[in-house]
Amino acid sequence: MIMKILLIANCHAKPLSIICNTLCPSAEFDWVEVNRLSESDREKVTQKIREADTVLYYPISDRWPQDFVRGDAIRENAKSAFTLTNVYFGGLHPDVTLTGKKPRLQSPLADYHSRTVLMSFLHGLGEKAAFDLIENSQFAEKFGYLNVWSASLAELQKRSNEADIHFYDEFVEMLYERLPLFVVNHPTTHLMFIYARKILSHLGLKASSMTSDCFPQWMQAHAIFPVFPYISETFNLPYSVDLLKVPKSETYMSMPEFISRCYAMYRDYNREDMIAMDNYVDWEAKFQAAL
Repeated sequence: MIMKILLIANCHAKPLSIICNTLCPSAEFDWVEVNRLSESDREKVTQKIREADTVLYYPISDRWPQDFVRGDAIRENAKSAFTLTNVYFGGLHPDVTLTGKKPRLQSPLADYHSRTVLMSFLHGLGEKAAFDLIENSQFAEKFGYLNVWSASLAELQKRSNEADIHFYDEFVEMLYERLPLFVVNHPTTHLMFIYARKILSHLGLKASSMTSDCFPQWMQAHAIFPVFPYISETFNLPYSVDLLKVPKSETYMSMPEFISRCYAMYRDYNREDMIAMDNYVDWEAKFQAAL
């Protein structure tokens, strides 16, 4: 009898499920991507939860608008349920931020902005001045970017410890070997492949001997943000990334081009939306002190 498993998560749900299905044909993985849900999906998703032999899910906020995919609703309706570690790590990309009240303000990388470029624009600095700051290791240290590494590891370890299926040690091992994330919450297929094998092992399912190279890089279709040399050097990483990729395209940008496109877009935004980032007051004080 084929085991039916439902995976409820963010944009990781589909690729994780596809990898699991491919590695283990004796199980049937389906997925629900919470970011794409609306109230009209309530009945359909609830039915999927009830029909699955096991539900795997990322814990989400109690304020999430679709309450039928919150943990309490899943556990109430599922025959069996396990929480997964929601993979998010800002240490490789400490410059990345989101801003704007919903809908989010857009940059050339969709929702993702460079905090340095955004703050430079808000302070009236020119494009060249912004470029001079963005890869400057002394500025990064003063601005607090290097502290994001340890804070992000601590947060990921906390998430892993609280989940039924842990994924901290595996993440850290890859972190020091090869690129695990294209941006803070978009894993490479190599990372998701290891995660899929961990999931199958937890469920007592045998995985085939395929390698991660057999699968496409799903998240490469979205934004790619640089891993700056000061990050690679400070944390002894064997890789760095120096280009940016425009989501849903094959277009790559240099940093000066990215900054120029950002400034052109920012001129059409109002300041209130531009400062609607997490902890703006703290970052504002740090930026002024770092200049």
